[in-house]
Amino acid sequence: MLLTAKKYDFKRNGDPENNDRENHHRGSEFYRKEDGTKVYASARDAGNFSAGYYAASQGLFWKQARFGFDGLEKIKSALKSHFVSGEGRQSTHAQALGYARRKYGMDVGPSGK
Repeated sequence: MLLTAKKYDFKRNGDPENNDRENHHRGSEFYRKEDGTKVYASARDAGNFSAGYYAASQGLFWKQARFGFDGLEKIKSALKSHFVSGEGRQSTHAQALGYARRKYGMDVGPSGK
């Protein structure tokens, strides 16, 4: 499913071949800090945050989660003959924030308030 989910990839809504680079990382409000500051995130950021959150909710250690995230990225890139060594820094950061939010209750990301 993760490798063939173009139909469900809302990041590319209306652009299934990923040609619109100008709007690819468009974002929306992700949450508000207690002081009212709005924090925006791209769909990619929100998805990576959620992936990290879910990994922690399943009891994975961070190294296990990273192994899975990097492994999936390697497989996806190999299928496109564009090899990468794992997730990029921005994706990893969002995954780590989601993981920390769930695992340690750290005050990062949406609070559900």
